[in-house]
Amino acid sequence: ALIDGGEKNRNAKDVDDGGIDGALAWDEDGRTPLEILCSKIVHECGDEEYSCPPPAHLWESLALLVRATYFQSKRRNVAIANGGNFSAEPFRMLHAMVEIGCPPAVIRHELTMNPTQARERGNRGRLPLSIAASLSSHWPDKEGGEIIRMLTDREMGYPQAACIVDDDGRLPLHLISETKAQYHEGVQTIFQAAPRAIETRDVKTRLYPFMLAAVGENGCIDSTFCLLREAPAVLLSLEKNSFL
Repeated sequence: ALIDGGEKNRNAKDVDDGGIDGALAWDEDGRTPLEILCSKIVHECGDEEYSCPPPAHLWESLALLVRATYFQSKRRNVAIANGGNFSAEPFRMLHAMVEIGCPPAVIRHELTMNPTQARERGNRGRLPLSIAASLSSHWPDKEGGEIIRMLTDREMGYPQAACIVDDDGRLPLHLISETKAQYHEGVQTIFQAAPRAIETRDVKTRLYPFMLAAVGENGCIDSTFCLLREAPAVLLSLEKNSFL
């Protein structure tokens, strides 16, 4: 009923309190209610660029499902981490959409309606760009790179976010390099928005971005090579400091 725009008596508190059950449940095709509704909105609008705004009743339903999915995901993650102690935090629609993996077309519309949210810090002091960077490898195909391009767009997004650290002192370039994303899947976009970050060590690991992309069994050769090509001087810095 909610996907069809029904149950208008639902409100934000109902969702935050877990009033909508099954937000994370899959149907027989392996899709969640949120995925079904997002697909319907994109279909209703005709294309992924939102040449026309989505129907109001569908967008209202989407807002409720985003809240339900976000808070249920948070509760599940916290339950796994520390036995289920969930501390509510201010809800920001754009941040939630990015974190739970809404498609680019839906995020684009929210960003168009509420562009100031791109400048607001959320959980762990992260702007939407930092959230997208840390989850870049979770999106299918090239969606992560598309979302990052939106968030750094000069007219639509907030490119300065690429220069802003989160509460852990980490830059978006550090976060995305750590995900082993391909260079063209958002790494290049963030680098171009904050070129100096490529020569900045990550405060958590003390590694440069190219090193973060390289370490581990799933290191990304593409990003490692491209980042090093853009800043070969970091090798001289490593040699001088006897890091190698």
